[in-house]
Amino acid sequence: MNQNSDKIKTSIEENALDRAAYSKDENDVIDLGELAKNIWKERIKIILVTSIFGICSYFYSLTLPDTYQSTILLAPTQNEGGGLAALGAQYNSLASLAGINLSNNKTNETDQAMKLLHSWPFLEAFFHKHKLKPQIIAAQDWDKTTNRLVIDAKLYNSQLGKWTRSDKGDSNEPSSWKTYKALSGMISSGLDPKTGMISINVEHISPSVAKDWCLLLADDLNQHFQIRDTNEAQKNIKYLQNKINETSIKDMQTVFYKMIEDQTKSLMLAEVSDEYLLTTVVPPMIAEEKIAPQRGLIIALSTIFGFVSMVLFILVAQPIKQRS
Repeated sequence: MNQNSDKIKTSIEENALDRAAYSKDENDVIDLGELAKNIWKERIKIILVTSIFGICSYFYSLTLPDTYQSTILLAPTQNEGGGLAALGAQYNSLASLAGINLSNNKTNETDQAMKLLHSWPFLEAFFHKHKLKPQIIAAQDWDKTTNRLVIDAKLYNSQLGKWTRSDKGDSNEPSSWKTYKALSGMISSGLDPKTGMISINVEHISPSVAKDWCLLLADDLNQHFQIRDTNEAQKNIKYLQNKINETSIKDMQTVFYKMIEDQTKSLMLAEVSDEYLLTTVVPPMIAEEKIAPQRGLIIALSTIFGFVSMVLFILVAQPIKQRS
């Protein structure tokens, strides 16, 4: 008798648990339905907020000036090594007697050029040499009819060639670091590992300025390595001449004279070459179409963000109202 009672009690408890679980699932379905109804009820607010986001992003995108890109493609013009290292394999044993190290410790000069292009010292020398600070910092717009930059008069006085002063009396001239950061954001580059070719890309609100900077950057890179190798060759020639005077060994003197000849050739090449390290394969052109901003994408993403934000707000706020 007691066993039958226990079975009946257990069966009643299981049925109660099943009904409770079913009731809970049913309540969950009802809650989702209520949320959908609440979203539908708030559709006017959702449409209004979404429209505000879209309209604001539209007017914001109109304030962004068009940006144009110009590209120059360069190829290496000289082999790695040379100078003292070029004769290392042939005369290493003799030169070691004089205490000269002929091993080639030079890294790939194309890689050096890539690193140098984005370095602070190089770009600082670049914008100082060509007086580009106003074009980097104070450029406000580009007049297509006259092909001239519109400079922000609040920052730079073009007639006087001076930076203006703020309300506090401080000069508006940007620091070297600020100018470098702004300029580096306009410059990008790429290296083809198979061909060793370098592409330099410049973005600016003026397509003419972008083209000009491509040419100037390539020219300054060549000049940097040209001056460096010229100084190195002159230093090596002087060093080798001293070594000739210090030794009476004919074989060593022959090695030194050969090295001086090689260094003299390098010096002559450096002095007469306009494109010393990198030669132009594809020159830059004045872009006719802008690369940025993508106003349609800005408006679309902003509109979607406004819609999703408002729906999430309603989904979160509704349970709070029910609890209160």
